[in-house]
Amino acid sequence: MTLNEILNNLKNVKGNGNKYTALCPAHEDKNSSLSISEDNGKTLIHCHAGCSTETIVQALGLKMNDLFTEEKEYEKPKIKFPKNGKPEAEYIYYDIDGNIVHKTIRYGKQYEKPFSQARPHPDKQGAWLYSLKGIKTVLYNLPNVIESIKEKKPIFIVEGEKDCDNLGKLGFTATTCPMGAGKWKDDYSSYLKNAIVYIVPDNDETGEKHAEQVSKSILKHAESIKILHLKEVYKKLPNKGDITDFFHALGKRKGIELLNLLMETSQEFKLSKSELEQTTVDDELNKLYEGTGYFVKDCKLWRSTSDGATLLADFVPIPISTLRKINGVSSEIYFKMQGRAHMGIVLPEVIISAEKLSSMQWIPTLWGYQANYSPGTAIKDYIRHAIACAGNNHATYEDIYTYTGWCKQGNEWVYLYNGGAMSMKKWNIR
Repeated sequence: MTLNEILNNLKNVKGNGNKYTALCPAHEDKNSSLSISEDNGKTLIHCHAGCSTETIVQALGLKMNDLFTEEKEYEKPKIKFPKNGKPEAEYIYYDIDGNIVHKTIRYGKQYEKPFSQARPHPDKQGAWLYSLKGIKTVLYNLPNVIESIKEKKPIFIVEGEKDCDNLGKLGFTATTCPMGAGKWKDDYSSYLKNAIVYIVPDNDETGEKHAEQVSKSILKHAESIKILHLKEVYKKLPNKGDITDFFHALGKRKGIELLNLLMETSQEFKLSKSELEQTTVDDELNKLYEGTGYFVKDCKLWRSTSDGATLLADFVPIPISTLRKINGVSSEIYFKMQGRAHMGIVLPEVIISAEKLSSMQWIPTLWGYQANYSPGTAIKDYIRHAIACAGNNHATYEDIYTYTGWCKQGNEWVYLYNGGAMSMKKWNIR
């Protein structure tokens, strides 16, 4: 991002040229503690109250990469290379039509940064940008995955491109997401519509969590899902061992035999009763935020970004109606709101003035510890924007009269009293 783009996300910006000050979004700042400048293609930010750069960037809803104002062509990242000066392997990611989208470069585990990501330069044939910023990443081996699903062949989800290629040599169709375990995006799940899926996690806690995350994400799309725990059939699998280690130890014939046994005997993945209830709640809440750039997952409010998603709040605001209170002389706007917190817990219905809605202080005041939002003033702006978008699509509008007497409704005069309203024409209550 450019310096000006970052400044646009800040408040009370002062300065010129290359040096500015602003209110720090990571704490309740009243003294413009944040210094902002640009140096050699990078935006430098420093909070004199002690907030870390990472905390400030998160409060702005940005990534650390956004501090770089220029994207540089990919040649050689600043790490130590193998002796021949080339990466050990490159894994190309293609879209459904076979076009190159991005690639993963592997340098080896002995290096400080064993992997990097790159995408084709949009203007220079054959050149690469050492960044995935601004593109929609895809699954590895995607064209073959789509074709195998059509042919009702099983799809294996593993934790790395090398594992995918090794399974491919054995006649299986496998895929993975870029950057490994914990990086699965819900967008990937739609590619697996009607697929028979087997997830093969690495033998560690990270792999187990990744398998569960992927299973929940693809549950609405896949025909069936099983998680294959390799250690159940091969007790000597080492910690962090993967499918490649599995076949390396057992050989092709024995490895396929045991893998088939796991495929037959493993239980199909199912959500627990509470998880099913949570999913139902999420589905209903997502109808409110459909098409707004925001979404609900695990009863939390998220903002969609080019890099995936940013958590805004651990609750979901539900706009019910806009109320206009009229006293015969002037009117005031209020908003009726409800919410859902963890596990679908209903937050009580509240009525908030327009002024309080803007400050967002009503959330802890009215809903307490059950409703918490991520740090930073920019996050509050996103929550407020999400409420406005959902309210504009679904909230009702009501007029509340706080006086009695005559008032004009359109072209008609009506008389307001404590039982309703009477028309001059028909004198009926409505």
